[in-house]
Formats: sequence, structure tokens, C-alpha cells
Amino acid sequence: MEMDAATAIELLDAQPRVWDHCLGYINAMTVQCAVELEIADVVHGYGQPISLGELAAALEISPEKAPFLSRLMRMLVHLGYFVEEEGEGRYTVAPLCQFLLKDKPFNARAYIVCMNHPNMVDPWRHMSACFEPAKTTSYQQLVAVVLRRRSR
Repeated sequence: MEMDAATAIELLDAQPRVWDHCLGYINAMTVQCAVELEIADVVHGYGQPISLGELAAALEISPEKAPFLSRLMRMLVHLGYFVEEEGEGRYTVAPLCQFLLKDKPFNARAYIVCMNHPNMVDPWRHMSACFEPAKTTSYQQLVAVVLRRRSR
């Protein structure tokens, strides 16, 4: 099947959206990890830009795991929660990070953890079962089945 150049360019431009849709869970899990590790509180409480080494020490992360922290911070910068000072490897909080701070009355920490909990995520993984012709499973029944399996 041949396609013209315009169609090929259009498909090539659209392809990253498919990857974004398929890999969107990575963003959610990255933010949840930041909440669980309390990275925002440490960076905010430091009072000045914090280096990766200082952050690892404050989080009590062992030196051999520091490269993973670097990757996590790179992702959090990409998502807009932190700002990395250009070329210095030092981090500060971005405005979006306010939603991750424990002491803010409008923080979204509990919401983030709740929405990423397996009991909330697993039913979405089985959504297509609601549309199988041989089944009369409603989405609510599917959620109940997933929750029952988890309680065993």
C-alpha cells in the first residue's frame, strides 16, 4: 500500500501522540514516586537550589541508587514540577510543585496516591471485557471483581 508524502508526514507527526497515550502511566507513577519520597518537601525546605547529591543525602538514598534519582528528577523537571538550574544540576521547586507539598492546604498528595492505587487503575485495564458479546459485565461489576480478587 502506497501513501503520498503528505499522508506519510501527517502519520509521522501523529505517531508521538500514540506513544504519549500508551506511556501516560509513566507520568502518573513518576509524580506518585515524588510524593512517596517527599522530594518536593525536601527541595522546598532546603531554602536554596539543591544538588542531586544533597537531595540524595536528605532522602537517605544510597550512592549506588543516585543515578536513578537523577533520572527521576529529569522526568519531574520535564513534567514541570521542578526547575533545574542550567548546567549546574541544582533543583528548585516550580509553581506546579506546590501541589506536592505536605504543608499546603490545597495539596494533591492524597489524590495522587489514591488515583494511582491498583484498585483504581486495574479496572481500567479490563475495560474491554465490558464490551465482549458473551459477557453482561458492567463496569461496576468489573470493579467489584477486581476488588474481590485483591481482598483475598
